[in-house]
Amino acid sequence: MSLRLFDVGIKIEYSLFILLSVAILLGFNSVLVVLLMSVLHEAGHIAALYLLGGKADEIVLSYYGIGLKHSSNLSVVKETVFLLSGVAVNLLLYCFGIERQINLALIFINLLPVYPLDGGRVFVLIIKSAFSLSVSDRIYKLVLAVFLILLFSAAVYFKNLSLILIVIYIIFYSINFKGFL
Repeated sequence: MSLRLFDVGIKIEYSLFILLSVAILLGFNSVLVVLLMSVLHEAGHIAALYLLGGKADEIVLSYYGIGLKHSSNLSVVKETVFLLSGVAVNLLLYCFGIERQINLALIFINLLPVYPLDGGRVFVLIIKSAFSLSVSDRIYKLVLAVFLILLFSAAVYFKNLSLILIVIYIIFYSINFKGFL
């Protein structure tokens, strides 16, 4: 389902409704709070993007979360501020005691150095500006492999199913990752 709001495309994938329905049926009511905190996270990105002179093109809501796409030509510093603004919103909410566990989890997940997460986008931005494309691609793949091995090992050691599922998602996403966007 697609619509436009204030000249921004909004795409809602049906998989989101399936996930929400199953979660509510199984009694995982916190999924609605996670969705709300994720919306506030993305609102932080949108506010920062407009304050920095950019413009949002599309917001996608799906089973794997909420994503914001833009084609604004921002400097490396402005792009970094834009990318970290969502995490800043979650940090503020955490500091004010609002859904502390959920916001802490969103901070942790979004700072992972894995593309397309905010931390991964910042990491890619930094290595792209410091190295040639072929070198930065190899650095990213090396860091990704080491990071995923460590994260998966920790998830198995602590028997954390949610973290195992996140690692599996990142692996599948990374297999389809065709260079820097």
